[in-house]
Amino acid sequence: MISSKRLAVALLLTVFLDSSLTAVEVKRPRILGVAHMALFVSDLPKARAFYKDFLGYEEPYVLKREDGSDRIAFIKINENQYLEFMLYDKRPDAEQMGVRNHICLITPDIKKAVAILETRPARKNYNRPIEIKVGKNGKRQANLFDPDGTRIELMEPNTVDGKPVPPSIAPPPIK
Repeated sequence: MISSKRLAVALLLTVFLDSSLTAVEVKRPRILGVAHMALFVSDLPKARAFYKDFLGYEEPYVLKREDGSDRIAFIKINENQYLEFMLYDKRPDAEQMGVRNHICLITPDIKKAVAILETRPARKNYNRPIEIKVGKNGKRQANLFDPDGTRIELMEPNTVDGKPVPPSIAPPPIK
């Protein structure tokens, strides 16, 4: 008669040694990392003093308003990540804060990422459409919103035409 310990060991060995068994694959969009995080700032010089002067990060470029004043400043964390500071004169309301304050996740294939999201069982609880659009930065993206209204931007790393978007002085995207 086989002891219960030997039976347990035999079962475990069978499971671990049986190459026909496959691990359960969790389907989710392939995310390469956090591309950027966008934050409202009321005082750009103070934000620059903290992130550039105190923390030592660089500001590779700024997007301007039509009148030439600064609209969005970009603080480079590393080659692939940055902070996006959106300047405001009047504090945004809660809806604007949720939409503009956002986190951007970089994905190599936005169509594939959205297709995976569309097949997830939890999709039935998400009432918004998931649309792929080309953003002002020339990159394909899809915007999602968490339960608090914060925007989660899924974005491809390169522009659709491979060129930087004017009037940015950012270097061309890496291919």
